[in-house]
Amino acid sequence: MILLPLLTCACAGELTLDLPEEPTRVVVISHFTQAEAMQVNISLSQPVYANNTPVLPQNIDVTISTEGQFFARLLRRGSSDGKVLFEANKLVAPEQNYLISVDVPGYPRVQASSFIPRHIPLSAVTIDNNGIVVQELTGGQKALRVPLALKLDALPANNKYFAFNLRHETEVFEVVNGQMFPDYIYEADTYFLTDGRTLSLLDNIAEPVVLINENYWNDNRRTLYLDALIPFKAETEIPRRIFIEWRTLSEDFYRYHLSLSRQGSNQPLSEPDAVYNNVSEGYGNFSGYSVAFDTIVIPPR
Repeated sequence: MILLPLLTCACAGELTLDLPEEPTRVVVISHFTQAEAMQVNISLSQPVYANNTPVLPQNIDVTISTEGQFFARLLRRGSSDGKVLFEANKLVAPEQNYLISVDVPGYPRVQASSFIPRHIPLSAVTIDNNGIVVQELTGGQKALRVPLALKLDALPANNKYFAFNLRHETEVFEVVNGQMFPDYIYEADTYFLTDGRTLSLLDNIAEPVVLINENYWNDNRRTLYLDALIPFKAETEIPRRIFIEWRTLSEDFYRYHLSLSRQGSNQPLSEPDAVYNNVSEGYGNFSGYSVAFDTIVIPPR
């Protein structure tokens, strides 16, 4: 018996979709934290195919209230690329709910509310001294690989939203007649390595931090393990310290940045989320976070 393959052909044709157009809306973007003046970017939404930048009117009114009381009227600080920056002349505080109201002539009033969550600090930041190694890199450089453990004592049931950033400090020496003399110190962002499961649950976002997926803390996990990777010139540089920025996020901050990250996901079996929006009658994100910093000294080698 001879089996003949079944040949099929497909005809391609041009298909025109008449997609409904969304009306232009006010876009509000603001991420705020304690002891800082709140900054807010205001712009207008555009269709995907738009090739120009909308111009906002001059008389935009942006106000903040808290606990039902007027808090501040934001001042216009400048504009660029179709966005107008506003800034409050007061500092915001943790665990207070803030309501923003934005009035742009010709558009509905937009509002959003959020807060700065209570900070959940790291209970310990440790280095595995026995695991520190020097790796060879191209171009005559080397890299110090420093195993770090970032530990939490407990996780509240209603907040597992965190982000972190690593930076390091390196001392540079001048070599004279075979002797090293301190010259200057510089800081730089720190690369890191980790296991596959952890890496799959970390997202790079527009903020200068890495977002930790809430699912990381399943299975009763309380510690984040990372290997800091610090390039240096062995003849003239010595890495001295690592700085850890640790953020506790409001759910509004977390959901928004997670949805943005998934828009550009390169995982073939994942579907992008709709961009999270907590602005009524408009688009964008208004959200708070709390932050603290830890410093750890790299042991001499």
